[in-house]
Amino acid sequence: MKNRSIALVALLGCALALPAQAFDAAHLQRLKDTGSCAGCDLSNAELDQIELPGANLRNANLQDTSIWGANLAGADLRGATLVRTDLSRAILTNAKLAGANLAKAKLGGGVQGATGADMTGADLTAVTLSNANMRWTILTKANLTNANLEGADLTFAKLINANLTGAALESAGLPSADLSGANLTNANLAGANLRQANLSNTNIAGTTFENAMTTDVKWCGAKDGNGVTYNDDC
Repeated sequence: MKNRSIALVALLGCALALPAQAFDAAHLQRLKDTGSCAGCDLSNAELDQIELPGANLRNANLQDTSIWGANLAGADLRGATLVRTDLSRAILTNAKLAGANLAKAKLGGGVQGATGADMTGADLTAVTLSNANMRWTILTKANLTNANLEGADLTFAKLINANLTGAALESAGLPSADLSGANLTNANLAGANLRQANLSNTNIAGTTFENAMTTDVKWCGAKDGNGVTYNDDC
């Protein structure tokens, strides 16, 4: 019995030492050969600086994958799993990411970033987007709870009905951005540029606007934590 117990402990130790589930080698080869791999398992793969403009990666599993500096301009990543994926300095210009799961992913620092990308309904919980270029990006109904958007450029971005609860938006650029209906509870917009932004019907309970530029902001229907509704510019 003692020997069996020792064997069991040794077996459990080996199991715990196993690496995280790796990508499917055949899927990775298909991606390299064809530039597309819809529904493929590419989790934990190393795809740094790969050229995949216009690639079809719809519903692909890219969890914990490193795609640093990759070119994914115009790529179809709808419904893809990108949890904890490193997309730092990746080019996602006009990429399709509607419904994708990007929780805790890193997307900051890109030169072109995600300009014009469609992230409608995407899960961006606790994502890192600091200093990211998100001009014209569609984030309608996206979940950006606790996201780091410090210094991000969201000029003309659409954040209609987005959830930005607890989001860090210090010094972010949001001129002419549409945040109508967004939940900004406890979000930090200190020093942000909100010139001509649309904040109508937003929840701004506990939101910080210290030193933010709010010239010509539309506040119609916005509600603060005291139950006050702003109707001056309706």
